[in-house]
Amino acid sequence: EALTYYFLTTPASQRYLCTWQPPICHFKNYLRQPVLVRISSMYATLSELSCLANPYDCHVNYSSYSISLALASAVGGWDPDHLAEDWHMYAKC
Repeated sequence: EALTYYFLTTPASQRYLCTWQPPICHFKNYLRQPVLVRISSMYATLSELSCLANPYDCHVNYSSYSISLALASAVGGWDPDHLAEDWHMYAKC
């Protein structure tokens, strides 16, 4: 619902050019992670959350993101030959 809301409230000239991504929080199996991994997970999550507060942040998409079908079609869709397709798609868009 939030994605649909922000898509519809973004100006029409920009909504088809945007990529949408929630902050990625690395808390899966958090209590079973080694201490150093827990610390790095905490800092990565804090970094993700701090990017939400910066309106000038240019965040590279990874893992889970959404784009409009119009944007995906305009750049030729996803390339199955690239392992890091999320970064590759960001560079194409």
